[in-house]
Amino acid sequence: MKLIQERATARRGRLRVAYSAIGAVLLVFAVMIVVKLGSGAGGGAKAPSALPTGAAAAEIIQGVTTVPAATLDAVGKGGAQVLPSPITGQAALTDGGKPLILYVGAEYCPFCAAQRWPVVVALSRFGTFTNLGLTTSAADDTYPNTPTLSFHGSSYTSQYIAFQGVETTTNVRKNGQYQPLDKLTDAQAQILQKYNAPPYVPQESAGSIPFMDFANKAVLAGATYSPELLASHTHAEVVAAIKDPNSQLGRAINGNANALTALICRMTGAQPADVCSSTAVKAFQGSSPMSASDVELDRSLVQPWVPLTSLVLSVLGLGVSVYLTIEHFTASTTLACPETGALNCLKVTTSEQSAVLGIPVAMLGPVYFVVMLVASLPILWRNKHPAIRYGRLAMAAIGVLFVFYLVFSELFTLDAICLWCTAVHVLAVALFALTAIGTAYADPGDL
Repeated sequence: MKLIQERATARRGRLRVAYSAIGAVLLVFAVMIVVKLGSGAGGGAKAPSALPTGAAAAEIIQGVTTVPAATLDAVGKGGAQVLPSPITGQAALTDGGKPLILYVGAEYCPFCAAQRWPVVVALSRFGTFTNLGLTTSAADDTYPNTPTLSFHGSSYTSQYIAFQGVETTTNVRKNGQYQPLDKLTDAQAQILQKYNAPPYVPQESAGSIPFMDFANKAVLAGATYSPELLASHTHAEVVAAIKDPNSQLGRAINGNANALTALICRMTGAQPADVCSSTAVKAFQGSSPMSASDVELDRSLVQPWVPLTSLVLSVLGLGVSVYLTIEHFTASTTLACPETGALNCLKVTTSEQSAVLGIPVAMLGPVYFVVMLVASLPILWRNKHPAIRYGRLAMAAIGVLFVFYLVFSELFTLDAICLWCTAVHVLAVALFALTAIGTAYADPGDL
């Protein structure tokens, strides 16, 4: 829990800095526009949807607890890369003579929110849940309002295994603290203290939630896939994805559910036979476990839409800036743009201010966007080297500084606006904003 909270707090701090920088850029433009108009001739987080209730809630619970075996078989390993870490030499953890699986999480925690889906899918193959609840992760934490289930107030029956699900706090703060919910028993607290620490989990994952102990045969600290995949989904949409073996989210949830099912089958002596001999379970025979930190942090290093969006912005900026370079050297009007009055592309692109130290600003545009195009390649967005991450951010910031100079020149020196230049300015500012948010989102602790 400590590690998750620290990372979430650090990420929120970095995002505040990024949003402040973007706000400052926009404020500068707003001030310039207001000053010009005054001196001239007069001329966030998606709000959570209401939780399903009644028949709608029952349908969601029914859907996640009765995933067809054929769907799970079709997924196989799916998106599962992180497996619980095996432990040896420890007394078996049991309850009522059956292997005990202990889950410790909290309703505010988005990583717990992600992990509950595959846990419920897997455990439902061995027994039955009663009174499962629907909730979301906290609205003020990282991955806000992640749709999920809750083990608070639920029970589980099985002839093969026992399960204890503990949700330590709610997803609502009071006086700055999430409110307490389920209290750990002394035995549960001892298990958490002993096994949620090295050597049983990696040092960087120690204290993380969700934490799971599989009968003292394996442990898991952290989520096995990124909560990012659940972003902007409703509970019903998650269940629909689970039923679709071809969806990215469904493959992530069902693949991880299959991994847990295979582990539980080793605890139950391959019972029930129809489950433990299934194609879904056989997919994990001989699989080697990985630490949750090995994959989880890398997967959350960059939001998946960032590389594609930055590439599109760079390509658009390159195209427009190449045209403006031609316009600068030929004084042509190849594309539509007024040449008189306040809107005058020709006046701007051939003015004295269109060159800096003898170098045409129009030539700097294509160079800038080519560099940003390369830096926006997905493989470089996923690269963990600080020089690449902060070099890309620095280049985006330099672009904004040039935009300040150009807009100031247009408004207060030339008294003319170039529509195509404005398009480049907007693309450069958008690219800076995207780069700032994408860089802030990445966790330096992952590097």
